[in-house]
Amino acid sequence: MSGAAPQPTEALRFLKNKKIVPVENWDLIGGAEHAHAFTASHITNTEALESIHGLMVQAMEEGIPYDRFKKDFLSMMDARGWALHPDKNNDAEYRNWRVDIIHRTNMRTARSAASYRQQLRESKLRPYWVYKQKQRPTKRAEHEPLNDVAKRFDDAFWDTYYPPNGWGCDCYVQSLSANQVEGGNYKREVPPDFNPSSVPAEWRHNPGLETLAPDFSKFDNLRRYSVNGKSAVSLIKEAYQSEISELQLSSGEWKKLSDRIMKQVADPATGKLSFSYQVQNIQHFAGAIDSVVAEAIKTDEIKMMYSDRALQHGRRAHKADTAIGQVLPADQVVSLPAWFANPDRVYRETSGEYHFVKRYNGPSPRSLQPGEELCVRGVFRKRGVATAWQLVTYMIVPLENESGFTLLYQK
Repeated sequence: MSGAAPQPTEALRFLKNKKIVPVENWDLIGGAEHAHAFTASHITNTEALESIHGLMVQAMEEGIPYDRFKKDFLSMMDARGWALHPDKNNDAEYRNWRVDIIHRTNMRTARSAASYRQQLRESKLRPYWVYKQKQRPTKRAEHEPLNDVAKRFDDAFWDTYYPPNGWGCDCYVQSLSANQVEGGNYKREVPPDFNPSSVPAEWRHNPGLETLAPDFSKFDNLRRYSVNGKSAVSLIKEAYQSEISELQLSSGEWKKLSDRIMKQVADPATGKLSFSYQVQNIQHFAGAIDSVVAEAIKTDEIKMMYSDRALQHGRRAHKADTAIGQVLPADQVVSLPAWFANPDRVYRETSGEYHFVKRYNGPSPRSLQPGEELCVRGVFRKRGVATAWQLVTYMIVPLENESGFTLLYQK
């Protein structure tokens, strides 16, 4: 059973990566947006927000006790003439309450995001997560039905109810192996006495998921704000791209990210499916070429990047009817990084693109001829010696030698 606290560096990264956004009220931006933006209600002075953010980062980095943080916080605000509320700056009870809310909310969401990412990385060994309510005199009765609910890490339940699930909520998640869940007394479904509306709307999101797989096209509230003359969303997107392109994703992280990118919804009127995630052309570091393959194709760069655009491109309906049978089933997309990191063959075509080919034994999108075998072909592009390999598209095709292409590697 894994109950270990996440590494402080992960929570610290979450907090440090937040961009200062001066909004009048906390609820003027959505929950997913809050995972990327540092705000404080009634404080619109950018310098004040930057200073508060700095104190929060310092408190987490140095393990500063709350009492000292509170003293430093209020001393700083008073010394610089900054108010926590324009009409309540002399209300001691209000000031104490606000400092507690700011500290608790930022610390709790940062640690939640860190725990989520850490548990995703461990999901191969412990694929089941259990909702746990902290047993204390002040525990919420409305969260009690969720206690001991066990779901797989990739269940949509965690997209909404990975704690905290309210102001001051101390619920948490334990990760377990399949054997531990089967041998335990856990609830496999959410009990009917749980009322979803008991979780405030502003808490119905998962900070860890939103920093792993944000859909910036839905950040409509943040789009109204700018920082130092630049769009807040642009600043957040740039920071996200910089980090996600350098940190290799685990299989669990990739599963949740690719699931969000590839999710399709049906039009209520026509039933036609379309992607709910809007392409942002973001590159994700999801795989690395096996050393034997890298040596055979003579490359020192083994980093493999998968963009949201390339992922959706491979799943879109092709114009030619004959190409429909080339579309990889949606539930197989998660396997692409593992397949192409260790392919069966690699070809180079005259245009300079590379074909990474992997024998395919999954569900076929079409009827097969007797003796016909299929493979998944990933088309990769590499610009320059020191650049990463970038997926262009992928498809299911018959397993055969690709005439006109140079065979660089064969297993």
